[in-house]
Amino acid sequence: MRPRLHGSEPPWVTLLWWLDRWRGVVFAGLAIVYVIGLNGRWRITSDSAWYVLQARAMSGDPSVGLDGVALGATPPGLPMAIAALGGGAGWGTSLAMLAVAGLTLWLCFQLFVDHADRPTAVLMTMLLALSGLFMEMTHSLLTELPFMAGLLLLLWGHERRLNRKGHLGLALGMMLAGVLWMAAFRSVVAVVGGAYVLAEIIHVIGRKDQRRLGVALIGLAVAGAAALWGLVPAVREDAMFFRYALQAKTPEAWWASVQMLMTEALPEAVFGQDVPPSLAWPASVLVVVAALMLLRARLLWGVLVGVLLVQWVVFLSDARYVLPVLPLVVYGVWRCGVSLLGRWREPWRGIGFVVGGLALVGANVIAVINLVSEQRSGDFYAEYRSGKYAAVMDMAEMIRRETPEDAELAVFLDVGLELSALSGRRLILQTQASAASGCYWVTKESPTDEAPPLVGTVTDQRSGEVWGLRGVE
Repeated sequence: MRPRLHGSEPPWVTLLWWLDRWRGVVFAGLAIVYVIGLNGRWRITSDSAWYVLQARAMSGDPSVGLDGVALGATPPGLPMAIAALGGGAGWGTSLAMLAVAGLTLWLCFQLFVDHADRPTAVLMTMLLALSGLFMEMTHSLLTELPFMAGLLLLLWGHERRLNRKGHLGLALGMMLAGVLWMAAFRSVVAVVGGAYVLAEIIHVIGRKDQRRLGVALIGLAVAGAAALWGLVPAVREDAMFFRYALQAKTPEAWWASVQMLMTEALPEAVFGQDVPPSLAWPASVLVVVAALMLLRARLLWGVLVGVLLVQWVVFLSDARYVLPVLPLVVYGVWRCGVSLLGRWREPWRGIGFVVGGLALVGANVIAVINLVSEQRSGDFYAEYRSGKYAAVMDMAEMIRRETPEDAELAVFLDVGLELSALSGRRLILQTQASAASGCYWVTKESPTDEAPPLVGTVTDQRSGEVWGLRGVE
């Protein structure tokens, strides 16, 4: 039975129970927004082009590949899914990613139902769905969203195990399924495994009654890490890069990595869009502190966020890398905000709650509206990335028209993977390109006073014939 609310109740209590009462309407409205955002178009990026190329290689397409780079260096989950859905980006992959987004939101809801209560679960699920980053990843062909689903399944199983809710075997099975699902999509599963082992060691030290199970889980995690090392080349490559980064980074490079995380990646992930540097630093510091204070709510959550923060600084930070732990970060911010505002008196408590809520949700809602508007644009590729890929698609069409199917491209632009995926022509490394190789060179020419800039030219290295494509002025 829900409590009867009065004017003296803190505003967050009123919000929680109002959301719970109208949760069906809230979820239905969010579902409609996500369906409206569907357009069956490929939000082209170099990473997604790489996955498409791998999918076509798995399907046995002999014209696809990248000489000198092993196609098996990436976990096979997403390329296999793309191959099963036809080998390219379109309505099949768009609907599949939407289904994964729905699954992820459901897992988020179940996790917070077991950790806190249903009203809190409704709020956290709504905040995740209103995230500009989550909306963008739903309509993108990247690995972060499916990886996030696996992570939430692991965390849900861990929560049920700690709360002793249901059969222990089911909880452990959920955790194992989550790990296997993550391993199929991203090598960063090794980092999650390291965070889990660290959290279990701390937990075992403090809880003698669960020592045997904790030690057994640590052993299984170590065995799983060894299996990943042997079976997934990407894990070994990332470990080598991690060691190299630790050895090669100068103090200036370390500081630049911290700045990128605190002024670009983290604010964009939490608030849905770029934040001015003068506001980004204090906002990011507060977010990091709030997220690390999750150690008091659930040890694994705080350890996981802390380990990933280190990984982002060592490797590379990007807003989309934050997505898998975004619900935990937002929950940490919510907990700290409510704890702080609980010490204030009215009317400042209510004012602070409204201002904080608008800061967290307002920018994300604007980002969601902008993205849906872009998705529904009549000329999508003229709007997407300021029209960058509209010209690339025109060039790919020209390459298909003017070159044989077995042509090889040496692309001296930053869109080589995209051109290869769009044109269906094999891409070779620039270092292997020569006038005698018989390949086609794709280069960019400088504009002249008499003519607008060319997006690029395609040159037949045997005949010397040149085709040019004018860019959009």
